[in-house]
Amino acid sequence: TLGVLQELLGKPWEAETCYARSAAVFGRALGLHNPEHCQSQESLAAVHRSQGELTKAAACYQLILPIKEEMSTLGGTLGDVTTAQGNLAALFVQLSDLKAAEVMYRKTVRLREQQFGHTHPTLARSLEMLANLQAEQGALAEAATLLQRALNIRGRCFGPDHIETAATMVNLSTVQVRRGPFGAGR
Repeated sequence: TLGVLQELLGKPWEAETCYARSAAVFGRALGLHNPEHCQSQESLAAVHRSQGELTKAAACYQLILPIKEEMSTLGGTLGDVTTAQGNLAALFVQLSDLKAAEVMYRKTVRLREQQFGHTHPTLARSLEMLANLQAEQGALAEAATLLQRALNIRGRCFGPDHIETAATMVNLSTVQVRRGPFGAGR
């Protein structure tokens, strides 16, 4: 699309205009509950985020998330929902709204467990994001439990020598060190 081209040319303001215009046109022509409108809003959110306009980016995700949730009940993919939830949660972290981020990460974990089961690598990523947030908030025991789950999943899926497994092991080790001897820390 023209918005993508503008982004590639290093013109985020022009890309923003293109995405906003396409979202408006799709919204009027097809209604808000369609994939094209949602994609335009997600692209707009990405441009806002790249420009440091985090509140605007979060507003775009908050607009489309209920639409994606409704679309998933009508046969759309939950992957679209969980990706939007994860992106919104990450924005909440950047905006220092850690409670909203936690709620969104927990929803993402629940949906991915429902969608993929308890042993899928996509779930491991969501568990790790929630664990990182919990560690940041000082909930080290829960962070360690979540990271151990993620490590078990990645170890089974990728093997012990895979980079994803190693990265999770480092994160878990860091949390365990912070907890101190005998698992102190919340």
